[in-house]
Amino acid sequence: MSIAQKFTNKYLSFSFGNAPFLPEDVFHQQEANCVGYAALYSATLVYLNENGSLTESYEVRHLYGQLYFMGFDLHRLFKSPFFKDHDYVEIIHKSTGEKRYVDPSLSDYLWIQHICTQ
Repeated sequence: MSIAQKFTNKYLSFSFGNAPFLPEDVFHQQEANCVGYAALYSATLVYLNENGSLTESYEVRHLYGQLYFMGFDLHRLFKSPFFKDHDYVEIIHKSTGEKRYVDPSLSDYLWIQHICTQ
């Protein structure tokens, strides 16, 4: 997960404007919003998983939902449709069923490595 995080953070910078969402396009443009960050991070994890670069096997799911801080819906602070929802990644360890949630764009700018879900 840390390799995918470092790769994503190295090649992307955040954009509030229209940005690509397909991993290959995101990588080439090197600018993304939360959708593109999650897409590139997910694609990198899937690639590492499928090519035997990881010692364990994982299922990777690109999800979207709301951002909350201490129970407060952060989307209520913004009127822009850009803040309608937020993309993040669920990583499931296939052997143990353990789940981790990562928001690659938050990680890049706020150094928050893992997020919780409700």
